[in-house]
Amino acid sequence: MKAQPSQRIEFLAQAKIYAPLKFKLNSDWDWSEWVSDLTEAAKNVTASKRVLVLSNPKMPHRNCKEGCPVIWEVSQTAQKALPSLRVQKLERPKSRSQHNEDYDANAWKVSQGAKAAKATPRIEELALPIPRKVRGG
Repeated sequence: MKAQPSQRIEFLAQAKIYAPLKFKLNSDWDWSEWVSDLTEAAKNVTASKRVLVLSNPKMPHRNCKEGCPVIWEVSQTAQKALPSLRVQKLERPKSRSQHNEDYDANAWKVSQGAKAAKATPRIEELALPIPRKVRGG
């Protein structure tokens, strides 16, 4: 007995249909040469008094403190202090025997099953580029 997907699942599995991209014809994708859609009146407008008032920054809160500098003083005693034994051990390189214990020559080997794997038709469909995002024509 095989399970059948519901109509909702089949609907959700369908590829999404995108609206075409809005771009200007004969532009050759050179955005710097596009003619502006703004009218001359919109380009020469002046801001209202209210917009000018809103453009002024707010005053900081009375309890607001300025940020502290990132650089801080390190005392001479802290500079002279030795790191812990654990940190000193980690600073030293591993011995050859420790390295051989951790080393696995097959760590990056790809299995034959992974090499022979094939994608399902749906995965191949999803891997295709979206036509509306492909340049050229």
